[in-house]
Amino acid sequence: MKITLLLLLSITLSSCGRGAHTDANDSAGVTLTENLVSSCSVTKDTETLEIVISCPDGTEERLKDGVDGQDGTSCTIADVVGGAMITCAHTSVFIKDGVDGQDGSACSVVEAQNSSGSLISCADGTTAFIRNGKDGTDGQDGEDGADGQDGEDGTDGQDGEDGEDGADGQDGEDGTDGQDGLDFVQRVIDPCGQETTHGLDEVLLVLQSGDILAYYNDGQNQYLTILKRNKHYVTTDGTGCKFKVTKDGEIKD
Repeated sequence: MKITLLLLLSITLSSCGRGAHTDANDSAGVTLTENLVSSCSVTKDTETLEIVISCPDGTEERLKDGVDGQDGTSCTIADVVGGAMITCAHTSVFIKDGVDGQDGSACSVVEAQNSSGSLISCADGTTAFIRNGKDGTDGQDGEDGADGQDGEDGTDGQDGEDGEDGADGQDGEDGTDGQDGLDFVQRVIDPCGQETTHGLDEVLLVLQSGDILAYYNDGQNQYLTILKRNKHYVTTDGTGCKFKVTKDGEIKD
């Protein structure tokens, strides 16, 4: 009964109120739900127990409670040879098992070299070429809006009083001379030797501190990383050179 009442309510609301019907091609894009919520009201008459739908255009609909329907009959389903048997009260229906369909053929999509579209090819020999769409023409510029009103000038701020000058600070003492710096790079090692043809071979820089720095330049970016000792490595320049850094800091191919 509740389902019947809700269905009647939906149908009645669709027929009353301003703009209750919206065409599928309506350029305004107004939805039916927005019009119903903003246009009509739903109340209940306490005397007649009817649902009253009132709309601003003066239309009114009254809905009474529906009558309970009869209970439906229950059905049973039993698997039988070749299908299933559905039995409801004095009626029986046999549903035959379906037959598996054939597997579909696979297709591939390849974009054209001139970027004009894509070719779809299927295993059954069928092909279709889909061209790329063209950009639509630009719309016309809208008219300029009216200039806004000028805002009112704010009141002038008051001048503040100047603060007193602070006393000059004392000069600090000279610091002690620093120690001479160490040479940064002591050796340059090319593991496995020059293996690339483009000249961008990865090299190792042995620093004064004993650290080993891997350096690689791909022509646009430069990469640096500190290598750990007693580890095996492979260069990242694409040559696949394998080498090891011993615990004493030696490089072995």
